[in-house]
Amino acid sequence: MLKYFTKSKINLYKLKYLINMEHNSFIDVQTDTKNISIFNFNKFDCRNLYTYEQIKPLKVYHHINLNKKEIEIFEIIKSVLRKNNKKTICRVAGGWVRDKLLGKNSDDIDIALDDMKGEELAKMINLELYPGKDKYGIVEKNSEKSKHLETATMIISGISVDFVNLRSEKYTETSRVPIVDIGTPYEDSMRRDITINSMFYNINENLVEDFLGNGIEDLSNGYIRTPMNPEETFTDDPLRILRVIRFAVRFQFELDPAIQKACASPEIKAALYQKISNERIAKELSLMLEGNKPECAVYLIFKYNILDAVMKLPQSIYETANTPGIIDYLQEKTDLMTSLNLSIVGSYLLERITNTVLNNTGFFLIKYFNPSESPNKKLLYLSLITLPYSRYLVKVNKEILKANCYILRESLKLPNDYVKEIGIIGEYLSLLRDYVDQGQFERVSSAQLVRKIKSNYLHKLTAVVICYEYVALNCVEQSNILLESIDLTIFEEICLKYARWYKFLEKENLFTADELEPIIKGDMIREIFDVKGKVIGILLESLIEKQISQPELTKDEALSFLHKKREEFSEGNEQEVKKPKQNSKQKNKK
Repeated sequence: MLKYFTKSKINLYKLKYLINMEHNSFIDVQTDTKNISIFNFNKFDCRNLYTYEQIKPLKVYHHINLNKKEIEIFEIIKSVLRKNNKKTICRVAGGWVRDKLLGKNSDDIDIALDDMKGEELAKMINLELYPGKDKYGIVEKNSEKSKHLETATMIISGISVDFVNLRSEKYTETSRVPIVDIGTPYEDSMRRDITINSMFYNINENLVEDFLGNGIEDLSNGYIRTPMNPEETFTDDPLRILRVIRFAVRFQFELDPAIQKACASPEIKAALYQKISNERIAKELSLMLEGNKPECAVYLIFKYNILDAVMKLPQSIYETANTPGIIDYLQEKTDLMTSLNLSIVGSYLLERITNTVLNNTGFFLIKYFNPSESPNKKLLYLSLITLPYSRYLVKVNKEILKANCYILRESLKLPNDYVKEIGIIGEYLSLLRDYVDQGQFERVSSAQLVRKIKSNYLHKLTAVVICYEYVALNCVEQSNILLESIDLTIFEEICLKYARWYKFLEKENLFTADELEPIIKGDMIREIFDVKGKVIGILLESLIEKQISQPELTKDEALSFLHKKREEFSEGNEQEVKKPKQNSKQKNKK
């Protein structure tokens, strides 16, 4: 324990937790009692969380086996072409080919045409399948959002199919918008993000085509590389940086060193910030956070110094504490590191909930917070990544927003439900932490806290608070250093502290205290006591508090209680309780 005896504030905090832990080591948290020694200084190596062991696919096929639905779709397309005397070669491109070669099913069917635009073929198929109706749609090109080609989309045999022509893209030094033309299969392959996404399946000949010559090889070797020089690839479309990261983490493939070097380019980072629409960035980030190993994706985004470009904060933001001035966020590396460290601890928390090996104390949140539900996991990561910015303010037109809400609403264009929920988590974080820190729980105050937070948000807030408290406790003095291990002794004590409160809530049946309704409604209070406005609200709140402290309260007892409260309130506030009515003459005189 001597290593904790230093003048450092952070280590004194640790010592406090160790002492508390020894004191509470025999407290029953769940149905069983766990004895935890303060001398157990185990560490969890969290590098295992934010880095991944590179793997190669067990098997990569060189041909594609079509399922019944795919055969049906492709036969429809070929029959329409024959009927219209077209010799067009149709190729399925990109992710569908990659996944089928890995032996996985995919509904992501994008078809590239060699001699016509997508809309032309979509019209022919529409006429055959849905005569007299328009069942296809057109996604217009939008150069401002780096979408440079029109796409036709329609449902065939219950599957959404996209049609677009093979294309070549040529960029000039004077414009970020490419010159787009119908291209060859090779040219189309070269403009793809990575080689494993550059292969085709030729519908006409039932043949896999690898025009670059290294797509199948890279897939077999578990290797991520770009068809062109990565700096050129990312300069053309900086969003490809995020796509590269997403695919590398998803498949746990090795990244080409040239990609890693290009990702760190300040010019490419600036292009990602300025050139790519918020919606496209948000979509990629959502796919990362909903996928496997989201913490690895966050780590790589941070490693390549583009996390702030992804969150797209304005160039300057105001600090909320006394608003001393404007903070240039691009120079605030501490906040970015805190975002990463919070996400790492969040990842460990999720492991604790789901992993029976780590869950050696019957982790209390497992009953209430299911991380296997994608929205829960995504919300936890978004809360943690943006939490350091809750202390800043941003002005949007005439509206003042906390910077974390700005990131969610304006930068990531998330639905209002996410913005509201994460805003509430940020707002009540300190309130929950301070209350649980007291260690002494009382029925009414606990219920009031649940009613204030709302039961819908309580468990997500608790998960965030645990992560926040650990990072605050262990990273204060080393805020610019990446968290490499978790002190299980400290983490356990933090968890036990909240578990004790949860056990109290469970015992007192207070998890849904916010759903408690007054046994006497506001209309009846108005009629019986001849009061109005805020007085009704005060009496209702008093009644709810009484019901919490006395769960078996009857209606008659409630009326008696309200009479007494009404009299107490009237003594000093009679004018507010009931103002004398004015007749029309008095009103006119005024």
